[in-house]
Amino acid sequence: MATYKVKVPNFEGPLDLLLFFIKRDELDIYDIPIAHITKEFLEYIHLMKMLDL
Repeated sequence: MATYKVKVPNFEGPLDLLLFFIKRDELDIYDIPIAHITKEFLEYIHLMKMLDL
């Protein structure tokens, strides 16, 4: 299974790693551009469906 990668100002890597850091370090969720990440993730899912993967 492909890993979805996130690229934001202070982080670049797999989404599950970002979520791990948020939980482990108790990061303020308001410092993370969630709307931007969600939009890109939904575009990624749409592309995967179009390619029938």
